[in-house]
Amino acid sequence: MPKTCLFQHVNQHIIPSTSPRIFVHTASTHDIHVAACMVAELDRRVLGIALKLSDTTGRVEAIALASGPYVYHIRVPSDSSIARYGALSDVLDGRFGVLCGYQMARIALHVHRDLGLECSGVELGDILPNSGLRLCAPAELVARRITPSASAREVNEVWFGAAANSVENTCLRAWLSTQIAERSVREVHDARIVCTRWLHAEHLAVLGRMVLNMELLEASKPTKMDNEFDAVEMADGQVVIQNSRYKTRVRASRRTEVVLDTKHGELVGRAVRVEGRQTSVHLLGGRFRGGVERVRVLGREEVSMSESVRDMFLLHVLREEIRLRDRPFIDMLWFAGSSGAGQTDEEEEEKVLGMKEFEGLNVSQCRVAAAMISKKEPLVIVQGPPGTGKTTTIAAAVAYWQSVNAPVWVVARSNVAVRNIARSLLSNNISGFKLLVSKEFYFEWHEEIYARLRNHLIRSNDLVLDPVVVERQMGSAQVVLCTLSMLSNIALDDARLFHLVPMERLVVDEASQIDTFEFMHIFHKFRHLRKVCLFGDPQQLPPFGQEKAPGIRSIFDFTHLKSSSFFLNVQYRMPTQLGHFISEHVYNSQIESEHWLKDTSCVAFVDVAAGHEEKCGTSHINKAEAEVIVDLVRHYYRDRDFCVITPYDAQRALIQRRLKAEQLPSDRVFNVDSFQGHEAAYVLISAVRTVNPGFLRSQTRMNVMLTRCEAGMVVVTRRSFVETQDTLLGKLARWWERKSEESGGKVWFEAREIRGGKERRLPGVDWRGAGRTEGVEGMIPEVEMKVEPPPTPAQRLQLRSPSSPSSSGSTRPCSSSNISIVWDPPDTVPACHHPAADSDRPHSEPEQPSRWLAAALRLHDFNVTPRYQRPEEPSQWLAAALSLQDAKPDRKSPTSMGRGGNEESAKENYGHCDDDERGMSKGYEDMDVDVDWD
Repeated sequence: MPKTCLFQHVNQHIIPSTSPRIFVHTASTHDIHVAACMVAELDRRVLGIALKLSDTTGRVEAIALASGPYVYHIRVPSDSSIARYGALSDVLDGRFGVLCGYQMARIALHVHRDLGLECSGVELGDILPNSGLRLCAPAELVARRITPSASAREVNEVWFGAAANSVENTCLRAWLSTQIAERSVREVHDARIVCTRWLHAEHLAVLGRMVLNMELLEASKPTKMDNEFDAVEMADGQVVIQNSRYKTRVRASRRTEVVLDTKHGELVGRAVRVEGRQTSVHLLGGRFRGGVERVRVLGREEVSMSESVRDMFLLHVLREEIRLRDRPFIDMLWFAGSSGAGQTDEEEEEKVLGMKEFEGLNVSQCRVAAAMISKKEPLVIVQGPPGTGKTTTIAAAVAYWQSVNAPVWVVARSNVAVRNIARSLLSNNISGFKLLVSKEFYFEWHEEIYARLRNHLIRSNDLVLDPVVVERQMGSAQVVLCTLSMLSNIALDDARLFHLVPMERLVVDEASQIDTFEFMHIFHKFRHLRKVCLFGDPQQLPPFGQEKAPGIRSIFDFTHLKSSSFFLNVQYRMPTQLGHFISEHVYNSQIESEHWLKDTSCVAFVDVAAGHEEKCGTSHINKAEAEVIVDLVRHYYRDRDFCVITPYDAQRALIQRRLKAEQLPSDRVFNVDSFQGHEAAYVLISAVRTVNPGFLRSQTRMNVMLTRCEAGMVVVTRRSFVETQDTLLGKLARWWERKSEESGGKVWFEAREIRGGKERRLPGVDWRGAGRTEGVEGMIPEVEMKVEPPPTPAQRLQLRSPSSPSSSGSTRPCSSSNISIVWDPPDTVPACHHPAADSDRPHSEPEQPSRWLAAALRLHDFNVTPRYQRPEEPSQWLAAALSLQDAKPDRKSPTSMGRGGNEESAKENYGHCDDDERGMSKGYEDMDVDVDWD
């Protein structure tokens, strides 16, 4: 033991065959040179290294260097100066022994970024034979190189536990690294060196920011999580948990432990298998006797495949096995290389206007489509505010590429966004594509949202090594949809999928929610990639984790690309007045609105004066607001296309429980962070806060929350609070009140006014004062139906009504209707096709044909309220749709429009019409309505 310094000891129980004590010397910031000299004098062939990083900033706070049983813990000053490090620079550069560490590439980049020193060493996670796609886990290294009896649980705690960044665990990591390296001398000798000297300073700066983001995101991952479950029982010798929510499901993991709190005590186990909603847990001790009250997961789960691939990418770069600037898209984004973006010309735009694939696109959409198919522009960046038709534009470009047999991959960050793109393709009669989805997401969790897409679906676990089978699965498809992370899945490489559909064109939706560093290894992997189109909106949700890692940037944060990006400037989703408000307060008045609903009746506020925010764990709830939301659903919106949005997950869970207890629709309640890309006809909002604005300060979150409705929105909040806040929601309340005063409308309702379903002035509420069909059964006409085989591929619905006007000149209810309907196939529920403005609209599955038919009838002479039942049979579609009220004739004839839309086509889309000829009447005429059954 060196005699020039004092050592403290740390106890270890991981490796029973070695000394239980590790000797640690802690050097202050003033003694760095002295401590480094001590390390240099050890004359060891290998030195273990580990870093202690700040939990909040990710900055290097200390370096642990280990040799034999000794560890030198060297604190790093915040005002780092190379002159102060002295001999430490030589130690880190490997001149006094080979540095060995786990995730050595990260260590080297952290040292270079924060200390300005060169660093070289060997990656321990890559010294044993493996797949080459991920580093060998520390617990496996210890088991294979030191002793198989070592506690994997304790090893994982040292590297990945909640206290992994403590001084003790930092020293243990350095010591364990030494123990592994000393037992792997040959492998360490033969390993390629990780070294910062190979790279230019410019490259090191970029990669240094990348690993900082990675560390901060991993540090922010929860180490404790409560599971939501329906049942826990014993089966085949294991405890089986029936998960009730995908987000909190218990996943199989070697790093985490599952704790069951029961009436009889606590049981601890490990999740070993997952099949759909069921997780099998192997108990580490004790006997299961039921009575489970709580299920918790402790520890951090393994990194994802895409995260592992990024680590391997960094390793290859720092071993000089690949060069960053070999790929043009890496050069364009991170090193300001020439992108060629924004170089469409009038000739190209005219060419697009003449193509059938782009019929109906508005001017800004055509400009984007021209850039997408242009050979001049390798990189296309598009900002698409809410409802401006991002997926419609993507679908048009994909239709063109498909027509010329050009391969294209379309990806997004989330599975739901990918599903929305697939549905948009179907709505635009594009059927030759395949949709890849993981079994974990699909099986028993989300099968219903893919009901329309089953013929296009391939589960990743169904891909096999046999190229003949894979080719049969893919058919002639040259368009593939999947999540961005799926591109890192080894199953796609093993199945040679990129050989069948080359990665030449990549379209990315939700790009504003993606850290651009997630693209770097993708851009390097596909050397033949020549076109990248990125869609998103920086005014909506930022990249995941940006609050924890402020250095995360989306593609819209790259200043050298801003001047050449595109902007979609016409929105079709929101009612006109709401669109005007969002345009003025979020988008500098750059957005035009095209919508059939032009007055202020589409938005209402409910004042819950008695409501108050309550802390619930790390979240918040407001019980009074939850009760008002339940009232609104029960009496006004239960049978309508509605959703509930709230900024707080605890409030989401509370509302969901209350709705479920009342046997009301409980699967339409969302946290705002999970609802971007979705929409509904009617949106109910619970703001929760009454004292401190909290999340209401976030303009991006509020922008998402306030732009989801197609026909109406009800905001439940405390008036005295929200009107005094300088938030987007507060501005909306004040703006809407001014606008409504001009038109004589009512904006604010007291909570007591909406009880019992008597208030008729809420958005979308009909003359009965509630969103239901009760009380009008006597008006339902007799329906005579006839089913025939389809005479042509274009299917048609013909409606004849013999109703005639009454002698008073007003209309009267129909007494009967003769209806001839043709559909194909009759044993499936068809999905409605909306030919109007924007196809960027995920509907609930399955889509209700009664809603479509009701919309079509409203264009003519009927005021119709459909009933929704699941599943709807063909006979029910019409019975529900033809719940006729007083006939209100409209002499305007529907016009045929493409996606560009106008007021008439928007009415068809949303199922409403003007009542500007009230009191006049006419006989009903035969009319043909085109129906695009899917």
